[in-house]
Amino acid sequence: MVEYSDEEYTIQDFTHLHPLKLVDSNHKDEVICSICEELCSSSSSSTYGCMECKFFLHKSCMKSIPRQLINHHIHPCTLIFITYPYGGDECACCGERIVRRMKFSCGACELDLHVKCAIFPTIDSEDAKEIQHFSHPHTLALVQNDEEYGSEPRCVACAQICLAPAPTFRCSRSCDHFFLHKSCYVKLPYNSVNFKHPFHPKHPLTIKSLPYNDHIRTCDACFRGIDSALLAYSCQKPECKFNLHLDCYNQLSSITFRGHQHLLALLEKTPDVTCHLCGVNYRVAINFQG
Repeated sequence: MVEYSDEEYTIQDFTHLHPLKLVDSNHKDEVICSICEELCSSSSSSTYGCMECKFFLHKSCMKSIPRQLINHHIHPCTLIFITYPYGGDECACCGERIVRRMKFSCGACELDLHVKCAIFPTIDSEDAKEIQHFSHPHTLALVQNDEEYGSEPRCVACAQICLAPAPTFRCSRSCDHFFLHKSCYVKLPYNSVNFKHPFHPKHPLTIKSLPYNDHIRTCDACFRGIDSALLAYSCQKPECKFNLHLDCYNQLSSITFRGHQHLLALLEKTPDVTCHLCGVNYRVAINFQG
């Protein structure tokens, strides 16, 4: 059971509706900071908490939160810090549910962000040694020496081997397979959800690592397999099983052809379509049609 300091030191902070009490240092390993989502014992910073709400914060994390964010790289409108009793909203950055009773929000645009996703350093900070990215649940640390690479580390975005001197970030915990080139990071979008694509107009796509199983996923543009360790675009409806390589996402959706007066649009798996040049029926292929 969490105990508070004998000093009963209590503060009121805008990050929570109730007063926050200083947590006894011997019990910091029992609670998790609601901002950085690390064990409170992972930092030498003091910890404050509200037992009624099971809400705890590092003092250093508490001080890092502004009341509003202006010109944020994810959203141009002003984002306001909000505390509320229940979670359930979806973060526009990582796509996960917000369950920590606080968020940054733009009411006019109905956009919400995890506090962690909103304030954690990004690659835009030149001296950032640790960053948060929607592609991975843990923070990513800048690789400092060759020993950290391990055996043939591959970037989850481009699938190329990560080697010095190219700046590379890796999982700060125990996910030995997760590496991301800094150059690939800056090419990825700032959020992971609600991408529209003409290959699959029915549902939005999200960027994620595909779950590992015995069934090899196939890219619906190039028909090559997709390594489960790599990031890919995937339909948010699991039953669709629609996936695209990151590189295939930007393929042309229409082309000109001298044998037809109209643009040819790329269609997804249209049944009983016959090629007008070779006469072959493409029942399961993506094809161009005028």
